[in-house]
Amino acid sequence: FKTTAGDSGPVITRARHRYHLEQAREALARFIEGVQTQSLPLDFATEDIRRATADIGAITGQVGVEELLDKIFSEFCIGK
Repeated sequence: FKTTAGDSGPVITRARHRYHLEQAREALARFIEGVQTQSLPLDFATEDIRRATADIGAITGQVGVEELLDKIFSEFCIGK
């Protein structure tokens, strides 16, 4: 997240936020490239959108269904 001289863009001070924002940016760039070049089927390219939203959700605190189920089943012994 580079800024130009004199730009007063956002300052990202937490390493975790920076990591997730960079991951989201890379995923979105892959999506755009895949769609523009038609190098991937659209359903494969949309996986990058899912990854980007997961990284943004990691910052905002949004929890997806998969993560919730993983947490539940990792802490409780069901069926034994």
